Order: sequence, then C-alpha cells, then structure tokens
Amino acid sequence: MIKYTFLFLFIIPFPVFSYSQKEGKYDEFRTGTFTYLDKGEGVLVIRTKKTQIEIYPDGESKLINKIKWINDSTYMLTFKKSINADGCLVKGDRMKIEFLSKDGNQYKCRYTSSACGKGEVTMKKVD
Repeated sequence: MIKYTFLFLFIIPFPVFSYSQKEGKYDEFRTGTFTYLDKGEGVLVIRTKKTQIEIYPDGESKLINKIKWINDSTYMLTFKKSINADGCLVKGDRMKIEFLSKDGNQYKCRYTSSACGKGEVTMKKVD
C-alpha cells in the first residue's frame, strides 16, 4: 500500500506540474522592440508589459496604446493617444491582435478593429 501511495503522490503528478510551467509559444514576443516587415516600413514598435508605442520614421509621430494579454497568442490594444500622427483610431478604440505563426524572430498576426477594419501583418523582433 505504501508503494502505491508513493506513486500516486510523487511520481504521477510530476508530468502534470512540469507541463503546466511550460513557456507559451509566443512568450518571446510579449515585450521588446519590433519593426513591420510588410506594412509601415520604418515604424519602430516598443512593447512593454503594459504599453505599446509605435514611433514613425520622422521620430516625432507616435501612437500610444495600452496592452492587455488575453492568452498566449492574443492581446488587445486600447488606443490612448496620438502624437503628430493621423489614423483611424480615436481614444478608447480597441484592436484585437492574434498571432498566426512564427518563424525565428518573426511572427505573423491578424488585427481586427471596428474603426480600422482587419488585416494581417508580419513583424520582426529587433532586440
């Protein structure tokens, strides 16, 4: 009986605990510095745990968004403000981003917004 209790308490749960701590598929893209590869060339995207800032090539135009992760492969951007940049978003508008695939330091994602529509972009992590 002691042998079976040992198996049940210590050996059988081990795979469950080790699997639950596994890193998510897109975790390396949660924060960092990125660029667009197919749209918005020259735009630098800086993403922290709570904010995403897009800096345009002129260095003076910026979009500032609040970021909230829904799960490992989906996050929501809430538009906070624009500095010297035109666009389809107004304060409070939301955009849903879903990761579709990754290849090394690049990923492809789909964006959906009631204000701006939907589409797909490829981004590259540069740091």
